[in-house]
Amino acid sequence: MLNVFSENLMDHFMHPRNGGALDDPDAVGTAGVPHQGNYMVLQAKIADGRLAEVRFQCHGCGPTIACGSYLTTLMIGRTPEECLTITEQDLTEYLNVPPHKEASPQLALAALRDLVSKLPTATG
Repeated sequence: MLNVFSENLMDHFMHPRNGGALDDPDAVGTAGVPHQGNYMVLQAKIADGRLAEVRFQCHGCGPTIACGSYLTTLMIGRTPEECLTITEQDLTEYLNVPPHKEASPQLALAALRDLVSKLPTATG
């Protein structure tokens, strides 16, 4: 049987990076409704204006898990504003997400936007 998923997608699906929950996150972003279909939860800690730690939890297909995993690797070390420049195309191209699974990167990016909207703003 021919594998329809790319090597990068399968790697992030089989060996997700930054999965799980953070203790005492600075912000939590969600997309979808937990325990009611596909959803993604992103949690982050910020230090010196940059995302120092990011974790994800989700329920969905392999491409959704891969998108959450890869997205967290892109977010760590960036400012919240830089994170908002991550696009659906960034996820789709690297993971080679099939067109019929386009909801997967969209879900991940919706969780990212929600997370960034909830991060504490820097003062001073």
